[in-house]
Amino acid sequence: MTVTFDPVRFKETTRQQWQDAAAAWQGWAPTIEAWLGRATTRMMDAITVLVAELREAEPPAERYDPRLASKSGPAAPDGPTAPDDQR
Repeated sequence: MTVTFDPVRFKETTRQQWQDAAAAWQGWAPTIEAWLGRATTRMMDAITVLVAELREAEPPAERYDPRLASKSGPAAPDGPTAPDDQR
């Protein structure tokens, strides 16, 4: 018996597994934020400064937030974006 790998089915199954687990992870969000939020903010602030130095530019007034970007569309209108099936 030969089993053929079906990438579309695999992707759908994997996505559903992630969706099934998402609610449990989201329930931990307040606890994780309380534990790691301040440290994460400090690290991201430092990374923002380092990237600005590498670019020889001023850091942005507001740091990029992928949670907001995913709701409002692509971060850069002229930049490449992933097809819907790859997000």
